[in-house]
Amino acid sequence: MPAVESDILYTRLFGHGEHNLYQFDDAELLKIDTSTKERRQDNVFHGARMYLDAARLKVYEKSGTFPKVTKAVGLASLKTGLKEDAKFPATKSELIVKQGWKVFDLTENEHVHARLLLERLPDGKYSNVDEVIKDLL
Repeated sequence: MPAVESDILYTRLFGHGEHNLYQFDDAELLKIDTSTKERRQDNVFHGARMYLDAARLKVYEKSGTFPKVTKAVGLASLKTGLKEDAKFPATKSELIVKQGWKVFDLTENEHVHARLLLERLPDGKYSNVDEVIKDLL
């Protein structure tokens, strides 16, 4: 929400992650879309996935549905996101902090934060992505 009402409004959307490491899920993008339409304003995304977030919102505005984030679905989609830059060995808590902000395709039409699945992992240290996925099966 704006701090001050004005005819001119500039917003930068950072998300909740540290150092601009954040990706907006469908629910957050929908809330942003609704809020900006009510105020007739434009947004400037700023962060690690700003171009993807802006593109997903633009597709939603035209089609009424959010596009997929990866080419896969479910654990395969999560694996795709983790393979980008996850460092191993890593503990469950490290994975949640460093990878949980990413969005993956839970289903064809549901795109959520990785932490939703990573929080289901047993406590422990993981040597690679395949171990993470195996423990989520």
